[in-house]
Amino acid sequence: PVWVTMRQSWNDGWTLAVDGVDAGPPVLVDGYANGWVVAPGDGTRSLEFRWTPQRAVRIGLVVSVLFGLVIIGLPLIGRRDTTPLLVAAGDGSDHRVVPPPAGVLAGVAVVLLIAAGPLATAVALGAVLVRRRLPWIGVAVLLSLGTIVATGIIGLHWRRSYSIGPDWPAHFGWAAPLTWAVVGTIVALALIPGDSRWQRGRRRTARTDPTRCAP
Repeated sequence: PVWVTMRQSWNDGWTLAVDGVDAGPPVLVDGYANGWVVAPGDGTRSLEFRWTPQRAVRIGLVVSVLFGLVIIGLPLIGRRDTTPLLVAAGDGSDHRVVPPPAGVLAGVAVVLLIAAGPLATAVALGAVLVRRRLPWIGVAVLLSLGTIVATGIIGLHWRRSYSIGPDWPAHFGWAAPLTWAVVGTIVALALIPGDSRWQRGRRRTARTDPTRCAP
């Protein structure tokens, strides 16, 4: 028999298959490594080490990609028409009756600050505040920050040749705030309707349903 050692920190997630047969759970070797006792055999042996938690990581990556595609598609989907309630003024003109956005804005800011951090909160609220003048701000934030994150990760990996493993994402911690800024911006723009959206709904209602403006 011979000891086979995998010099990675001991973990039950490591498995060893000898000629396709599971060698059992690893034992602690040298105070930190994984080891297995392999029975003697004739000729060349086939040893296959496998990190089993990687399957959950792959599933998480697939889910992340799917949600990423959904987030990318949100700014490109036509917005659903929302018709506000109209009332008649004394001069015969109509006015919008909309809930004040300050409470919603503050609630979104608090949630983003806790979940995503100050950078994401600042970018998201800034996009909401300038959306009236720059209606394309959501797409701009998505494309600009998404491009920075993607090119940065690809460029650093290509230049420094990081080893692929459980610690690989730790090399790109700088990308997390930028990614959260994209997510926070899309969520904030979706939850807080813009003035132009309400204005279009008001004009359409006044034109197609004048009874809503009746005193």
